[in-house]
Amino acid sequence: MENKDLKWIKANYGEDFCWLCQCEFSSILKKEGMLPKILKEHFLPSRELYEDIVGYDRVGSFRDYLYSLVKAEENMTKLGLTLENSYRMFPVNSTSFRIPYYVQATDGKFYKYNQEIPNIYYCSNNIIIQDEKVYHFNKDKCILFDHFILDFEKNEIIDYNLIQGNHKLDSFPESVGEIKDIKRVQGPNGLTIQITPESGELVEITLNKKNQIIGYSNSNVKKVDDYFLRYNKTLTCINLLNVEEIGDDFLTSNESITSISLPKVKRIGRSFLYHNESLTSVNLPNVKEISDSFLNRNKSLTSINLPNVREIGDDFLASNESITSINLPKLENLGKAFLLENKSLRTLNLPNVEKLGEDFLRRSKSIISVNLPKLKQIGGFFLEQNKSKESVNLSNIKKNEVDLSNRDRLLENISDLLEREV
Repeated sequence: MENKDLKWIKANYGEDFCWLCQCEFSSILKKEGMLPKILKEHFLPSRELYEDIVGYDRVGSFRDYLYSLVKAEENMTKLGLTLENSYRMFPVNSTSFRIPYYVQATDGKFYKYNQEIPNIYYCSNNIIIQDEKVYHFNKDKCILFDHFILDFEKNEIIDYNLIQGNHKLDSFPESVGEIKDIKRVQGPNGLTIQITPESGELVEITLNKKNQIIGYSNSNVKKVDDYFLRYNKTLTCINLLNVEEIGDDFLTSNESITSISLPKVKRIGRSFLYHNESLTSVNLPNVKEISDSFLNRNKSLTSINLPNVREIGDDFLASNESITSINLPKLENLGKAFLLENKSLRTLNLPNVEKLGEDFLRRSKSIISVNLPKLKQIGGFFLEQNKSKESVNLSNIKKNEVDLSNRDRLLENISDLLEREV
């Protein structure tokens, strides 16, 4: 016959966690009701707890922590103390147990959080931990996703960060617009929120089982302002077919999206998908202006389509490790550190560029062909440390337009490539 305690643990924390308890807490299980009581008081029921304890190698510290709690519980019973007084007289060293993405609140429980913004922890199940206090939000009246609260009664999206007054406005709620109606559709992998705006077509927000945004579709918005979903790491699919302008810090913390197409975008602000390392394909057929730090930390991009871009800021695709060929036929102006430390690029076509900033292709060691037929001015550290170049067209370069402050280094890099004497 199955142990009642194990049955309860299995129902609330999952089969794997139940097995862990059998292995590690056999002596505690001999005292009926003790282990469920301890777990209930200190860990919000979650089937992820087992994976996190094992995955982060916390089995030993978790075992020690629970045994210390059991000892405190026994002392409490023996002396007739309240739980609070028991911990005061027989302190439990909670600092001995720490696990990534969990925070302990003043109620003594560990909560797993989805997002952390200083002193605020956004959890599943409509829970926010702020200054170690627990705030439960009514699921019938609203839903918490990322750091937003969707109020079903007032038909509005509230940025909880903004309420605190310490954070810059995220433009996501503004992009949704005024809400006329809200419909929730539960699926096997999460929830889809269908929003009927006061004007325009249906807007959809897709959430995973933890209530993190993983999808967003909005064909009404034409301009996305600064800090759009700047803290979101989980978005995998975005549909903004009619957006023409994107502000600064667009999805700057995102880690999950692998492909993006914005067919009507003409201008992109700084730090576009700054931290994303997973993106492999970018399609921006009408973009004309890109600001600084575009995909600055991306390592996986293999395909990029920018046929109409004319101006690019600093740190474009710095540190990319995968793209092998880039064609920017209309590019005229570019900033510093263009394709800095690119590990795989072999061919680059920039037929209309006349001036290069510093660190152009610096430490990009695989490039073999560069076409710059209209180039007139070269910045410092041009092609530094590149030993593979076979064909570099600098047919228009002039002696008096070379950056003389880096003349010796420049000569070292391109002396065998110039058609005119420098």
